Order: sequence, then structure tokens, then C-alpha cells
Amino acid sequence: MSKYTVELVGLPRRPAGVQSVEVELEGKTTLGDLTSALRHALPALAGNVIRLDQHKLTAHCAFNGNGRFHVDQYDVVVQPRDRIVIVALAMGG
Repeated sequence: MSKYTVELVGLPRRPAGVQSVEVELEGKTTLGDLTSALRHALPALAGNVIRLDQHKLTAHCAFNGNGRFHVDQYDVVVQPRDRIVIVALAMGG
């Protein structure tokens, strides 16, 4: 088992009530695996940050892994030492 820490920044932090969460996963881990684990670890993220009917982030959120944004890229493999952040995407009008 490997431990992954996911930081929550800005709007994604509000429903969670925490700055970061640690989850444990086995084997090769993708952002999709992390999303599923986060949904179970922090049910308050469902609907606000994680889609209700899927194990994907809502349209206004994205992963940032080691400084790279990943929008709808759930097959990206992550390592326990990676800096993984969920951020709200900028909305303009």
C-alpha cells in the first residue's frame, strides 16, 4: 500500500473542511483511482467537487500534479511522492 496526499485549494476545500487528505492505494495508481478513493474518504466532495454519478471531478475542478494541470485525464499515473492538488478552474464571464 502506498500513501497519497491530495491538497484541496480554494473552492474544493470548502465542502471538505480540510486542507488535505491522505489515502492509501495499492499498485499502479491513476488520477481516476485517486478520485474514487477521495469520494470514499470525503463524502462531502460528492456533487461539489466529484460528480455524483461518476468518479470524475466536476467541470469546474481539475487536478494539478507537480505543476501540470490535468482536466479529464484520469489515466495519468501518479506516484506517492507527487504533489497532487485539486483546484477550481478560473471562471470568466
